[in-house]
Amino acid sequence: MRINCLGGGPAGLYFAILAKRADPAHDIVVVERHHPEDSFGWGIVFSDRTLDTLLQADPPSHAEITRRFHHWSDIDIHFKGECVTAHGHGFSGISRARLIRILQARAEALGVTVRNGVDFAACPSRSDCDLVVGADGIHSTVRGLQTAAFAPTIRESSNRYLWLGSTRLFAAFTFAFRETPHGWFNLHAYRFDDRTSSCIVETPEAVWREAGLDRLSYEESIAFCERLFADVLDGEPLIGNSRRQEHPSGWQRFASISCRRWWHDRTVLIGDAAHTAHFSVGSGTRLAMEDAIELARSLAAHPADLAAALARYQAVREAVAQRVQETGFRRMEWFENVADHARLSPAEFACALLTSSGRLDHEELRRRDPELMQRMAPRTPQGDN
Repeated sequence: MRINCLGGGPAGLYFAILAKRADPAHDIVVVERHHPEDSFGWGIVFSDRTLDTLLQADPPSHAEITRRFHHWSDIDIHFKGECVTAHGHGFSGISRARLIRILQARAEALGVTVRNGVDFAACPSRSDCDLVVGADGIHSTVRGLQTAAFAPTIRESSNRYLWLGSTRLFAAFTFAFRETPHGWFNLHAYRFDDRTSSCIVETPEAVWREAGLDRLSYEESIAFCERLFADVLDGEPLIGNSRRQEHPSGWQRFASISCRRWWHDRTVLIGDAAHTAHFSVGSGTRLAMEDAIELARSLAAHPADLAAALARYQAVREAVAQRVQETGFRRMEWFENVADHARLSPAEFACALLTSSGRLDHEELRRRDPELMQRMAPRTPQGDN
């Protein structure tokens, strides 16, 4: 089978690896508009459970990925001048650019052709291959060319966010909340290598405008955020990324995308091209790579029937993606309404945040961190979920 994979991020490269492993006779070309060092998004987070999945799918790439990981088990939540630490949460971070380089090297070692810095318009047409895999992310060109067939539904957050880096090396996954005369801002931060952390600053649209951020330059916005979270950053700077979208200041709205169909004819979507999950639940790349696993598995299960393979792929993965999107919606709405939770004590606020997506309940938090739950007793039954 001749396969053109448009998009050389983690999803596209991982699919190419697994499909080539399953059938070395596949002729697979991965085309990416950018180079690995141009990667937008800074760091990627995987849970311990996700790492087990990657180990089963491709041990060699798993070994190289985990060798580069920074691992942590705590979550720090800064609220009302206090830092509440929640224990027992296993996560690992890695640079997105490094992950792409690892996966690209693995794909090329298996015989996959990877072409970086190539515009999709220069790629062979669909008539020149048996399957086109759209792995080109949230702003998918592949999806956009067949919008009627894929029927995407887009739901935008009412918050604005700015995705930055920092030389501050956080010891735990960190959330920080600041009340200003304009309203609430929050910071999501995590370390992903020996030198850098990801830092996402988020605030409601009305607060963003009231603070005048819609009129500031990108550099001025970064300086604003540095001042706002100076104590949490411990004097370290925030770092910008030249690949910013939508607004000159770099501030974006998160777009939740859900496609009614993930495949049409000989074209199939994976990862953010088919569905997105809010960054606060840290599942976007995990979902994308699990899509890649199932697509490769479905093609191997139906080598002579492409339609059956693609139908199986969507049937297996769609329910999973919908569940994660629902947790993302709940967490996204929680961050859109931080002011509604401001009456809580720091410990209560921390528990409300940790349970806001619905993935964890108070019993699971008690199992992971009995001391944290003890701090908010006896008000647990009335906790803000």
